[in-house]
Amino acid sequence: SKNAQSVSDALGGGSTVNPDGTVTAPNYTVNGDSINNVGDAITALDKGWNLQSNGENAGAVKAGDTVDIGTADGEENLQVAKEGNDIKYSLNRDLKVDSVTAGDTVINNDGMTITGGPSVTKSGIDAAGNKVTNVADGTEASDAVNKGQLDKAGQDLTDKGFGLTAQDGTTVQKKLGEAVDVVGAD
Repeated sequence: SKNAQSVSDALGGGSTVNPDGTVTAPNYTVNGDSINNVGDAITALDKGWNLQSNGENAGAVKAGDTVDIGTADGEENLQVAKEGNDIKYSLNRDLKVDSVTAGDTVINNDGMTITGGPSVTKSGIDAAGNKVTNVADGTEASDAVNKGQLDKAGQDLTDKGFGLTAQDGTTVQKKLGEAVDVVGAD
């Protein structure tokens, strides 16, 4: 009959009209399950799908629901953007963190500390018994000097030495560390 055919067409899902005029049940696949009537198909669709984070807090997302994907309140380092049907995560290029640990090295608000090694902190610089190398020559009064500059200053002072002038005007110049012979009158 014409009515039976219109019902079959409306049901879809492979429903047909039998020769006796009855309508065969449709077959819908919903979320991987085979369902044979409209009511059960709608119920299955209404169950939606589950969403969880890190294996916890599963929740059903039903047809018509909105899932908001973002970052935790106060998070400044991660960014989430939606472009069409794509969700894109990015990391801020200027990270703001309380602490970073990489192996034995910790960088935090106090400075940088290497376990069993040097540290540069608000309290100062501790070389942990290691030499400080590749220090440029100091040029300002507040600059540190390197060993090369210190050795040269010491050598310049030694070479310049000191001088003595006798009453008769005779002058003797000596390097630091050299002996001065004092000879008295006979």
